[in-house]
Amino acid sequence: MKSTTIGIIFFSSLLMAISPFATDTYVPSLPTISKSLGSPAATVQMTLSIYLFAFAIGQLFWGPLADNIGRKKTILIGISVFLIGTAGCYLSSSIELIIFFRGIQGFGASFGQILARAIIRDLHTPSQGAKITAFSTMAMGSASIIGPNIGAILTSYYSWKFIFVIVFIYGIIILLYTSIKFTETHLEENKTSINPKEIFNNFYILIKDINFCRYTISLTLVFGCIFAFISSGPFVASEVYKIDTAKLGLVFTPLALAFILFSAVTSKLITVRESSNLFLIGLYISVLGGITIFLGTLLYPNIITLLFGAMIIAASMGIVVPIGFTLAISNHPKIAGTASTLLGFIQASFSALFGYITVILYDNSAIPMSIVMLVLTSFSLLAFIFIKNKT
Repeated sequence: MKSTTIGIIFFSSLLMAISPFATDTYVPSLPTISKSLGSPAATVQMTLSIYLFAFAIGQLFWGPLADNIGRKKTILIGISVFLIGTAGCYLSSSIELIIFFRGIQGFGASFGQILARAIIRDLHTPSQGAKITAFSTMAMGSASIIGPNIGAILTSYYSWKFIFVIVFIYGIIILLYTSIKFTETHLEENKTSINPKEIFNNFYILIKDINFCRYTISLTLVFGCIFAFISSGPFVASEVYKIDTAKLGLVFTPLALAFILFSAVTSKLITVRESSNLFLIGLYISVLGGITIFLGTLLYPNIITLLFGAMIIAASMGIVVPIGFTLAISNHPKIAGTASTLLGFIQASFSALFGYITVILYDNSAIPMSIVMLVLTSFSLLAFIFIKNKT
């Protein structure tokens, strides 16, 4: 593998993982923040939902900007916004300020995945890009393994505020690498002006496409399910099942491992099986996970049954995420970037909403979360089958 390719894999992995790392290191601290600031769980969860809403809006912004002024300038602007938000979170002394600066942090972080994909697309053919993206996706999964454990240890043995120090250092690494090592990949002749009318016209074209809607709806519901777990899981594990704060990171490790494993399996299966059939199988698996969590919560309520069901759903995401994103935009090669942006915006927005609803329903038991996860996985399957039959 050429050194330049290794460099792109390293840099795109850094960009891809910035949001998962910023979120996953933070999640284990939610119960502690709730106690230390005397804020209800639903209020503390707003730091996640606002982050995700800002992340969703940012995805509509960074792509067109990068096409207009280039990749390097866009990354430097984005990472600067991210660092301001992260520093603000560290310096905040109230939950209201943390919510505000988490929004800034989320808006800044949203450049990561968009710019990583754009840089890979600038430099490589689709087949080469798919291989590099696979490595970068593995890095995202790794961030979901490492991040929660770092956050849990810092929260338990030091202070939850130190999480923002680690995340700030991560941002500084991206800032320095971009400034010193990264060279512009977007050719001057390929730069385009920002045309809101054209962007919204493309959105309208996508919304009319039943194929785009079909995969987007199912993906969004599955993403919402896993974000419901991310939002309520720390409170359920800590307050219901009495898991020590230092071990909260381990709650999310099996999920990340399942996602990575099934992503690897999917990359092999996709060469011998029809992609849409694999997607449907993934949805069935997610429903199985939802049923497992729901029945486990009712009949055998403990952390093992909870994690087992969540692992099944995470495994299903290893199938539906790579296939769903690809097939959703398959009819629109000329506006693939716009399609990816709109899909990401819808997915992030509704994930934030579902996560917030789950925490509002939290009643010091795992039952509300298990019901939400079962409903979302079931609807993801039913919507896909119903829309397929209608067409």
